[in-house]
Amino acid sequence: MSRLLAFAPVHALHQTAQLFVRPDALTPWLVPLHLGCAALAVKRPRLAMGLTAVLGAAQCAAAFPRTATHLWLGVVVSVLFALVGDDEEELPRVALALPLIVLGWSGVQKLVNGHWFHGELLAWLAVSRPDVTLTVLPFIGEGELQGLQRVDGSGPFRLGGGWAVLSNAVWVVELCVPLAAIPSALRPRLWWLLLGLLWSLQLVAHEWQFALLMSNVLLCCAPAAVQPRWRATIVAVLLGLVVARLLGVHVPAELVT
Repeated sequence: MSRLLAFAPVHALHQTAQLFVRPDALTPWLVPLHLGCAALAVKRPRLAMGLTAVLGAAQCAAAFPRTATHLWLGVVVSVLFALVGDDEEELPRVALALPLIVLGWSGVQKLVNGHWFHGELLAWLAVSRPDVTLTVLPFIGEGELQGLQRVDGSGPFRLGGGWAVLSNAVWVVELCVPLAAIPSALRPRLWWLLLGLLWSLQLVAHEWQFALLMSNVLLCCAPAAVQPRWRATIVAVLLGLVVARLLGVHVPAELVT
């Protein structure tokens, strides 16, 4: 099985599921079209990626100016894989380069906006998003968390000690990620190092749709024997979200946006 054929149906399914499970979706009519692309990807993956890019662009336009970053990124991924096609040598390079660029640029943004130097953004997330609060509470301490909550939205939101170190480590690591591609000895293992970093960041970022999208991309660099099991996990998660939506089960917004 070619790398594109292994990637395309899962990517098209992801684009279908992430739209279907959103309770605030502005373009529900795109869902059956996305689903058609997922079916087409099994036979004509390159064409399916081109059509998925068009549908994704329509979704981004409809959501503008509140378009989630991972929606734009989904369009970029679709376009790149449609252009590269079945080139078995070029496709892994593109699949590795894209996460390197995305994570590196994320580090640049954090450096420029400056909200990570004193843990400001982490502090804000800890008091404004219940899912992040649940994650950091065992480590940050209830007393310090209550101190942040008492500011009632006025700030300053700051964290000290190890949390300030962690906050700065995030943007420094992201900024240095592209340099990891320079040593030739590291490149064969770079895909799983990036995969580990990607999911480690989700401990505080909770950008699950972005993580699923990039995981499928990085698996194009993985050995053929590894790809089916890991992609089956991604598919299971996506189908679980779809089933939950069909059954009317409440799914936290952080899992679908």
